[in-house]
Amino acid sequence: MWCPDCKASLDEVAVSDPCPACGGRIRSANAAVETIGVVAAVGEVSLKVTRGDDRPWTQKWLAVIHSLDALRDAYGGDARLLGSVAIDSRVESFFVECDHLRDWLVGDVASLSDVVAPDIEQHFTASQPLLTCNKVCNTHKHHTRRSGTTARIRATELTPTGARVTIEVDWATSQATTVDALDLAQDCVTSRRAFFTRFGIAEP
Repeated sequence: MWCPDCKASLDEVAVSDPCPACGGRIRSANAAVETIGVVAAVGEVSLKVTRGDDRPWTQKWLAVIHSLDALRDAYGGDARLLGSVAIDSRVESFFVECDHLRDWLVGDVASLSDVVAPDIEQHFTASQPLLTCNKVCNTHKHHTRRSGTTARIRATELTPTGARVTIEVDWATSQATTVDALDLAQDCVTSRRAFFTRFGIAEP
């Protein structure tokens, strides 16, 4: 073992200690081709993510996919370990992120070739899953909706094999209907991907 900065031998220096000659923390080694085991130890690696001045729509899309994955995990594991509050939060987080994507697409429309803002709005109004998503998002935002349809979580089931969350649309009215939260979330993503395909937009 030796220090690649000053070439000092590090054979007798603990891996966690710096080079006694120059203070460096990097080391190099030669390994002979024999039937032996070689163990290399490195220090902790840190990662810093610095964002640029722009806010690309892809940033929000990745948040949507992350939220969908988190919801799928809740449906596939022991839901009792998460609890209803955490599961409900995953449901609401998805629909908020997904509904806000529309605004991010409009805000970054210049990066979408052959797309104008009305195209984004037309796709939204023609998509029943996205319209329902918007209702869930706005219901979550306001305690009491004074206009528009109320859509919120009616029931959360926790079992050893997963969760099931039921959303009620037209909450507490004679017209109320229900939909499974994960089914609706997946339909929303399918609808968004149909939009990307229609306009030749590459998904990150």
